[in-house]
Amino acid sequence: MGPPVLQPTSPAEPESASDGFRELLALGNAAYRSRDFATALRHYDAAVRLSPDEAAPWFGVYMAQQALGHVAAADSALRRAQELAPEAALTGHAQTRMGSQ
Repeated sequence: MGPPVLQPTSPAEPESASDGFRELLALGNAAYRSRDFATALRHYDAAVRLSPDEAAPWFGVYMAQQALGHVAAADSALRRAQELAPEAALTGHAQTRMGSQ
């Protein structure tokens, strides 16, 4: 089973911003699947800048930071993702996994 595919949680952005946001998420996901975590992080960070109130790119930042061994940055990104989407199963799973480490 591969990494989760991140999707935006709401269509709040204008269409052009939304297209750029979705492309950045897709590029981040592709880089993450290729285990190019630094590139994934750059794409997820760019998506966060476009849509800071979306949980998906914050969760991507968490995954990439965790993979890079940046625990404090990963924890911070996960907390933000949870604030934005407390009902999301992925953020709950990540928190449970982190708690067991």
